[in-house]
Amino acid sequence: MMWQNAHVYIFHSIDYGKTFEVFHPFAKGNAPVLANFSTDTTEGEMPFTVDFCNFSIGDIQQYEWDFENDGIIDSYEQSPVHTYQDTGYYSVRLTITGADSSNTFLKENYVHVYKTIGFSEHVKGKFQCYPNPSSGKVMIEFTDFYSAAKVLISDITGSLIKTIDLQAGMKKLTWDTKDKQGNYCKPGIYFIKLEKYNHIQKVILTN
Repeated sequence: MMWQNAHVYIFHSIDYGKTFEVFHPFAKGNAPVLANFSTDTTEGEMPFTVDFCNFSIGDIQQYEWDFENDGIIDSYEQSPVHTYQDTGYYSVRLTITGADSSNTFLKENYVHVYKTIGFSEHVKGKFQCYPNPSSGKVMIEFTDFYSAAKVLISDITGSLIKTIDLQAGMKKLTWDTKDKQGNYCKPGIYFIKLEKYNHIQKVILTN
């Protein structure tokens, strides 16, 4: 039989009515399996190698990993290692099978593989960004005098996500880690560039 919970009721008569005792629930059949997994990191530059940690429970007889969620089984190992050779967002699906049950766990757009293009970090740029890595606002502090310019913020693909005006003589400004639509940026690598001077600094957002 499949897994199920059952209650046993025992009735008996007494002189002034009817009473019963309830035994605690018990189970019969094989325990169900439950799929679950995680990784230490989900984002990196191509080629990107991911160690998958299996946290599934139950009496598992088979693992089926689909690293691109394309319907093709890529691994039958318990905790496999996979290298993504191309850029993009990848959904990962794990299906496990037990004696008389199976379970599937899907993480959509779980792995992000990117390629750094169009940027190189200029260490001699006369401004600094902190904290870096950052989980909140990023302070941009200028150590030299600049005339009016634009601060350009781009993601790892080189796409411009926000522009901030720098007034002449300004020594400090703040990036609230939002894009030009007002949405908070996803964790990852970003480049802050002072347009007229071609000075670039790399910033890592953690959440």
